[in-house]
This record gives sequence, structure tokens and C-alpha cells, in this order.
Amino acid sequence: MATFCGVICEVSDEVAFYAKAAALGVRRLREAKGTITIDTSAAFIDPSEKLARELSAIEGVARAFAIFGQSAADGYVVAENVGGETIRRVLYNRDEGGWQTTGTPRAWEKDIPVGKKHDVDDDEDERDADRMSYRKLMTLVQNLGWDFDAGPHAEHKKPSLLARLFGSSLF
Repeated sequence: MATFCGVICEVSDEVAFYAKAAALGVRRLREAKGTITIDTSAAFIDPSEKLARELSAIEGVARAFAIFGQSAADGYVVAENVGGETIRRVLYNRDEGGWQTTGTPRAWEKDIPVGKKHDVDDDEDERDADRMSYRKLMTLVQNLGWDFDAGPHAEHKKPSLLARLFGSSLF
């Protein structure tokens, strides 16, 4: 079983990004050049989609991707956000019959087999051609700028209530 959850942001000014993203619980781990990858795996419930929407609203962020994959359940989500809005969301859930999409198809989808929604009675071979997999998700993640050897550029930890009320430097 493998699980991946993270956010990928295309930014024009790394310093300005972190100055605003810190309030959302994003902490810089290493330098980035235009693309910032954020590990969101520390949370009990995956915050990637909400965080990506919020980060995409920050000035200087061209777009932010929320990415989640769970191989044991065969469930995968990729959501592209611009200006605080989700402009494309693709979800694959094997148990629910395959793909569910909202928004207009995007160029990055070439890396994943966004296909038809399958009937429960479909032959397994027919389903495999359009089936999502963890390997296909990782290919997309790498093509969007995640360097698995170097690790993420940042991590996300939801600020506590006290930190939100009185400032993160105290807690």
C-alpha cells in the first residue's frame, strides 16, 4: 500500500510566497526555483485540496495542484487551482466505476489515463486500459516538478488554534 498527498505550486517569488503561506502552516525546507512542492502527509485528514485552493489565491502563484493517491483503495485525485478556484478536478475511484471529472481537460492530463466511467460489469481487461495507478500518478507528480530524490521544498502542518490566535512564533 502506498499513499501520496501533496501540493505543487508554480510561483514567481519564493520569498513573498512563504511570507503569506506561513499563515496557512507551510514551512520552507529547501530552496526552490519557480515550483514549490509541499508535503501534506503529516495531517490525519488530507488537507491538499483545501490548501492548494488557498495557496492559489496568493499573489504570484500561477497555479497550485492538489494531489492525493492511495494504492490500496485505488483512489486518486488531482485538482488544479487558479486564483482560489478549482478549474479542473479529476478523481479515479475503482469501486465507484472509474473516473469523475469537473472542469475543462488540461494539458497535464496526458500523463494519466483520464477515461470513461466504467460499469461494474465491464471486463477487467477493458477497465485496465483506462485505469489509474499509483505509478501513473507518480509520473504526473514528477512531470509537474516534484523531485523525489531531493524531497519536498516545504511541509504543511496545520497551525494550532493558539498559533492562529496569537502568532505561530509563540507555539
